[in-house]
This record gives sequence, structure tokens and C-alpha cells, in this order.
Amino acid sequence: MFCRNCGKVLKDEHKFCASCGAVNKIEEIPPSLTPVVSMQAEMPKVSDTADTQEPSELNIESLPKESDAVVEDSAQVLSEESPIELLKVSEGWKKKFRLIEKAGGWNGFYCPNIIVLTPQESKVIRFNVWGFLFGSLYYLAKGMWGKGLILLAASIIIGLVFAPAAVVIWVMCAMWANGDYYRLKVLRRKL
Repeated sequence: MFCRNCGKVLKDEHKFCASCGAVNKIEEIPPSLTPVVSMQAEMPKVSDTADTQEPSELNIESLPKESDAVVEDSAQVLSEESPIELLKVSEGWKKKFRLIEKAGGWNGFYCPNIIVLTPQESKVIRFNVWGFLFGSLYYLAKGMWGKGLILLAASIIIGLVFAPAAVVIWVMCAMWANGDYYRLKVLRRKL
């Protein structure tokens, strides 16, 4: 049994609430409403003078923080799904991005902790065949305009001076393409 005024639990024989002193008609509360009433029973009673007090005088710490539990639960749910899973890229790219994160992320030139990967896993992120075949054009096709244009200009300049040396730029594109695409898509950084 519960008090209709303050929501405190009453014994069957009580006709008055021990907490607030209200006269209670004792009636059974359906089980479906019990959680609502029990939550009211845990809430502190606010005095009539509370609305005349200054906000700084109110004791906010005494109020239960049930909303905190809801926020923590939703944060836990959000953290369970990584940003990589939310990207609109193929599963192959998601696999590469997860491996790059496992290897410590991408600093612009390499993964700092690549040793934690198996040789097969490191091979997946260390070399991009399409980056090798198309070089800076691959960067441009993937939307990495800044670095793509820099690499294109470098390959043209090096190609004019000594054509076989331009292959170095294509190898660099193959080695950096996966990491740079990770920076663009996951970290949202350009160049």
C-alpha cells in the first residue's frame, strides 16, 4: 500500500501516513503502476518555501540523478559502435580503417604501432595497388585533392627532369593512399 499524498509505503493497518500525516484511503495499487509510485517515494519532498529561495540556496545535490544513468547508458551504446562502422564506405575500407586504428592511427606517413599487426594485416594497409597504378590520379578520384595535386605536380616535375625517377612518386602514393584515405574519412582531415 502507498500513501496517495507522498507515495511512501504504508503497512496494511495504517490509516495515516507516518511521513506526511495525510489521511489515506487504503487501496491496492496495480502492479503495473508500482515502479512509478516507488520512484515518487524516492523523490525528496520540496518545501513550500523553495520557490521563494534564491537558486544559489537550493540544495541541488540532494536531488536524485536518475537522468545521469540514462545518459551513461546512451553514451555506452554510442561508444559500442565505432565511427568506422557508421561510414559509407565498403567493408574492405572499413577493414583497412580498423587495422589502421589497431596499429595506432595514421600520422601522415606511417602507423606508429604497426608491429602489433600480423604480416598479412600490415600488408593490407601498407600497400594500395590502385594507388600504385594510378598514382596521384587515385588521390584525386578519392577526393584527396590537396595531397593529390601536390603529388601530381611533384611527379610532373620529377618526370621532366628524369623520367624513371617519377616511379618514386607512384610508390609513395601506393604506400600512403590507405592512411591518407583514413585521415580523410575517419579523422575528417584534409591533406
